[in-house]
Amino acid sequence: MKSERRHDLQSNELAHTLGTGIEKVQPFVQYVVGGVVIAAILAVGWGVYTSFARKSAAAAWTEYYFTLNTGDAESFKAIAADHPGSAAARWAEQTAGDEYLADGIDALYKDRGQGVELLKKAISSYEAVQNKSQNGELRTRADLGMAQAHESLGEIDKAKTLYQQVIAAGLQPAITTVAANRVAFLNSQAGKDFYAWFDKLKPTPAMPLKMPGDLSVPPTSPNLKFDSPVNTSGLELPEISTAPASNAPLSNTPPAPLQGADGKAIELPNAKPATTTETPATTETPAPTSPAAPAVDAPVTPAEPAPATGTPAVEAPSAPK
Repeated sequence: MKSERRHDLQSNELAHTLGTGIEKVQPFVQYVVGGVVIAAILAVGWGVYTSFARKSAAAAWTEYYFTLNTGDAESFKAIAADHPGSAAARWAEQTAGDEYLADGIDALYKDRGQGVELLKKAISSYEAVQNKSQNGELRTRADLGMAQAHESLGEIDKAKTLYQQVIAAGLQPAITTVAANRVAFLNSQAGKDFYAWFDKLKPTPAMPLKMPGDLSVPPTSPNLKFDSPVNTSGLELPEISTAPASNAPLSNTPPAPLQGADGKAIELPNAKPATTTETPATTETPAPTSPAAPAVDAPVTPAEPAPATGTPAVEAPSAPK
């Protein structure tokens, strides 16, 4: 009996505690439920946002890689404007600066005003990368590009400061080597002489600086190419014999004149008729004959004639017996 009474008292105490707790929590139930609902909405919204961001990033990178092959600086600037805040946009801004830099350096030799304008656009793109990116590699590339642009503009002190920043960062050995080489050149006498000359160079569209198309060929080499192929139709060339030469003596007869298609002789301009000088045949002069000695009681034995050698041999007098 006592145990049952004790159990009833405990049950009443638990119910009273639960009721008291529910009464205390009840004013906050609506806030709890609202918080759960808000958390669910935020989770769904975050999922939608991240999915959209991934799709947008993928689209930005797709545009970037396709533009690498066919685009120019303005195309990359458009990608950066269409996808702000994305990694692809920052790389597009860097690539636009590289394109402006290359075009500007090339224009300096043709139209200095246009070249300066393009180089300033390159510096603006590189500065945008510095302001928006936290990527060390990308920032180093932007520093190098700005240094090259300032160097091309003749702003040597600014260029050397930026080159030193690239060297101090030391993130990419290849870029660090390029920066160190440029600083060494700018500090050398050859570099100072070059930019002293280059600063005075003011090419315009009317008078661009002419550069040879192929720097591997000396400019004094003659042009051995014909403007148009030679027309040899209608010319009848003499046949050249391939038979071996004979040992027959050369003839003094002059060669026959060249003939055209109509059978008439072709007269060569300023040609003089060949004169043939005939050498007279050598006449054999008989050698003087010594008188024979008188015979003494015996007939004279005639001497045998000497062999012919072009000039008859001298007959020796007969000896007496």
